[in-house]
Amino acid sequence: PELLPEPVILPAAAPREYLLRQYKHPLHMFPDTQQMRSLSEYVLAQQVPPPGRILPAVPGARYVHYRVPGIDSAFVAPISVWQNDRIDSPRQSLFSQATLNRFPFLKISEGLIYIPAGLHQVDSDLVIPADMEVRLEAGAQLDLRRGARFISRSPVFAYGTEEAPVKIFSGDRSGSVAVLQTDRESILSGVIFDNLTNFNERGWMVTGAVTFYEADVRFNRCRFQNNHCEDGLNVVRSQIELEFCTIANTPFDGLDSDFCRGEIRHCRFEATGNDGLDFSGSVVNVKDCHIVGSRDKGISVGEQSDIMLFDCRIEGVPIAMASKDRSMLMVYSVALQDCEQGFTAYQKKPEYGGGHIVVRSYSAEKVERLYNISPGSSLQIDGRLVE
Repeated sequence: PELLPEPVILPAAAPREYLLRQYKHPLHMFPDTQQMRSLSEYVLAQQVPPPGRILPAVPGARYVHYRVPGIDSAFVAPISVWQNDRIDSPRQSLFSQATLNRFPFLKISEGLIYIPAGLHQVDSDLVIPADMEVRLEAGAQLDLRRGARFISRSPVFAYGTEEAPVKIFSGDRSGSVAVLQTDRESILSGVIFDNLTNFNERGWMVTGAVTFYEADVRFNRCRFQNNHCEDGLNVVRSQIELEFCTIANTPFDGLDSDFCRGEIRHCRFEATGNDGLDFSGSVVNVKDCHIVGSRDKGISVGEQSDIMLFDCRIEGVPIAMASKDRSMLMVYSVALQDCEQGFTAYQKKPEYGGGHIVVRSYSAEKVERLYNISPGSSLQIDGRLVE
């Protein structure tokens, strides 16, 4: 067999130590809840991917032999050879057939795509390739009709005002927005996303009316409302920041954060058909947010997430907060009102473990059951541990 000149470390798991592993107390209690504010920044800083590299193919190789650090056994895995596919994938087809000259309202110059103020009806896919920059002027309005989609591989910048917000909506409820794998952060301020749905292109489907996939983004004073699909906003494997935003009137989850890191501040989540905020594999700080009228959970934390909650209010929901599947939810302060259950922790998926919650300060008014903790999970509250 051909030997490598040096070991290659493959990131088989999330490259960080979870709070659950770092701060084990002999009684399985978090030692000092006063540390939460400083820890919130520390945990985000741990999100640095490990080094890795692409291995050159060895002609005729059929197997790869490997070992796991700390385990003496050697493992063997077969190498699968991918056949050349002569049929373009749905994504390849979209970007290969994209032509910007069919949209006369676009102003294109030296890698910049400028969308001026005014109402612009879009009846076919507006697909923006990589290595460009999209700017929407205050007062710009895109009406995505007949299944039209706004799909961009380039960062998007929009700066609406209170008097002249940027609007991306769908008059016939068929349009959607997706920003994919950008090389720079997008910034959207004063933008209203209204009456949108998700798209399905020959089996390539996203769940959000607005989707950011491997595309860092900052939202400020944006509103996501009246969507007709699973998530109002879905962000995947990205750095995210939301400030003074509202997500309202969505059939399922308001914000779905999958394997993201970032911060959510001064936001409101209301009238969501499922969860207000749904985190999977994410490290996010949630500060001064108001969640009202979710029909399932106010905040759902799963798949080894680390979520810190500061000065939030949750009201009118069946379950205020849920931590599951080896996640850690740390609550600095929260006010609960009109909830059937306050804190719940459990295991949902067999490949994980229980969920864990640490509460420093809370108030509860008209909460039928303060907590419900399943075996293997834990809640630290009022100076005691509930397991």
